[in-house]
Amino acid sequence: LFSRGSSPCRSVVVPGVTHDSLIALALLCLTLIEGRYLLLSSLARSAERAGNYPVAMLRYPLTDNSLFPRDGWLSRAGILLAQGKPDTAQGAIDHAMSLNAQDYRIWKLQGDVYLAQKNQSLALDAFEKAYQFGRYNDLGITRVLVELLQNDRTSLDARRHEFELLMNDFALAIEQNAHFIDLSTNVEELSKLCTLFAEIYPSDAPVYRALQQRSEQHATLERARLVGRPRGYLW
Repeated sequence: LFSRGSSPCRSVVVPGVTHDSLIALALLCLTLIEGRYLLLSSLARSAERAGNYPVAMLRYPLTDNSLFPRDGWLSRAGILLAQGKPDTAQGAIDHAMSLNAQDYRIWKLQGDVYLAQKNQSLALDAFEKAYQFGRYNDLGITRVLVELLQNDRTSLDARRHEFELLMNDFALAIEQNAHFIDLSTNVEELSKLCTLFAEIYPSDAPVYRALQQRSEQHATLERARLVGRPRGYLW
């Protein structure tokens, strides 16, 4: 099959093409493909923020084949839940869960779905998971957890100190505006949680109200300072 002196293993070299060039070309193609998905995801997110849910729900599926998912399934679940479709939202949550079962936002949404379905037992389990993964990120998880635990006063009393320590940590972060927490919804969640604890434990209500007032004052001052800053190129 081969002429004398020829080698069947001889490689073909194309002038001007190197391994580095091929790698660079592959990275360029990957960047172009994923860049398109990034743009579509940004457009979908913009539509969602504007409340244009039909457009957002049309754009999010266009990003399904991305190698680097950008919370598309999570966003779809939130939209469907906001539209009063918890059963349909469950399918989107299952997809999001398969991508990252340790994302506290998914478990929080799962709990919201169970609450919409009037299943408080499963909702409590879901919010316990969300609390496990994200209690230092979103105080709203703790607030809902306390609301659910009101039906089991013994369990709530046993964890009261744990929750109070977390509330104090958030209050301290608000006073220091750590990671710009004063601009987040955690300020409002702390206020709701203080009100809730004041109702559950009326004998200590002044302590909770003082914590609430102090945090709200710091956040109001910090937010006013931000609004008063001159506009720049990056903010």
